[in-house]
Amino acid sequence: MSFPYYHSYPRTVNYDDHRYTTKIRIRTPSLSFSSSQYSSSPASSELRYYGYSPRDGHYYNYHHNYCYGGAGPSYPAYSPSWEPSRATRITIETSASGQQYVSIQRSRSGSRQTHHHHHLPPSQPPHHHHHHHEYVRVLRETWNRMLEREAVLDKTNKGLLCEVANLKKGLQAAQAEAHRLCSVVIPQLECQINNLSAENEALRRELQNATGSCGRHHAEIEALRIRICHQDKEIKDLNTDAAAAKEAAAGE
Repeated sequence: MSFPYYHSYPRTVNYDDHRYTTKIRIRTPSLSFSSSQYSSSPASSELRYYGYSPRDGHYYNYHHNYCYGGAGPSYPAYSPSWEPSRATRITIETSASGQQYVSIQRSRSGSRQTHHHHHLPPSQPPHHHHHHHEYVRVLRETWNRMLEREAVLDKTNKGLLCEVANLKKGLQAAQAEAHRLCSVVIPQLECQINNLSAENEALRRELQNATGSCGRHHAEIEALRIRICHQDKEIKDLNTDAAAAKEAAAGE
């Protein structure tokens, strides 16, 4: 019987119980497990695995975890040659009716273990007591949905990370453009504005000077026109006097 959870894992070990031949190979997208014999006895059986994921790094095979079968012998859990950064322990159980359950160890992110553990040889049984309250027990179907939801959340998270990266790039480009505007474009515009203002002031002064000159010219022209009118009248009077003098001279 094979479950559709696949992940690259360099080494796996199968433990055989020749009285019960059902074997499973468990691999998930985010958790890698060692393979072991799964008992199909009528009594409830329990198999404990070490699963490695980036969640509980301080929890690496410090506790002597063993695989327990309903009728087969106990074997020490397989420990890979590489030491992962964080580890999560998973318990897979099956009932007499065939219902499968998955027990997930609660997170211990707030309490990291700093003391050393001495590993016992496989021939000696483990001396520690299992704390079942540290595990959350869910149905296998619920576990599958959790994995699917985790994959969806991971995909969404990657999309959000890409969006954040694009926003950061846009922000950097906007900041660079704002710096260019403040350091190059705005000073150039201010210089052009100052030059145009000075030119406009010069043109305004020239216009005022031209307006004053025109006023003076108009006054001079009006005075000359009046003077010409007076002179024309004097010339007319003189012509009249000259004509009268000629007539008087001709009568004599």
